[in-house]
Amino acid sequence: MVSEVVLKFGTPLAIMTVLGGLREREQAIHDSEENLRRLTSLAAANIAKSVEGARQILVDLSSVPDLMGPAVGCNALLSEVLDRNEGFVNFGLIQMNGDVSCSAVPMLHPVNLGDRPHFQRAVAERRFIAGNYVLGRVIKKHTVNLTYPVIDRA
Repeated sequence: MVSEVVLKFGTPLAIMTVLGGLREREQAIHDSEENLRRLTSLAAANIAKSVEGARQILVDLSSVPDLMGPAVGCNALLSEVLDRNEGFVNFGLIQMNGDVSCSAVPMLHPVNLGDRPHFQRAVAERRFIAGNYVLGRVIKKHTVNLTYPVIDRA
């Protein structure tokens, strides 16, 4: 008789404990999902801001006459721009045939980027393009290449 009483009173308590645990688990999952949404939104906004800043640097650079001058002056200019802009790994000038003619980071050998989709799209669409995540041929690091065409006013 005593064990029967304990069983009758113990069963509702166990059910309440399990249900309470399930509710806490559901709330923890909901809270985690909400935190993840907030962090994802913040990260996306931060990336968008960084890309827009890079676009503006490239737009400004496209109008600098020294960019189209001798390679020595162009390399020095881009090296200075790189030094002043933390977070970037290189700035370069790509000719219409894809040859990199100027680079903030010294090149060990000639590099051609004519096959890169970001370059092809920037030339074809005549606008700023964010490329894919690739291994850079000049710096040998994985990057997302941002490309802006230097368009002759004529």
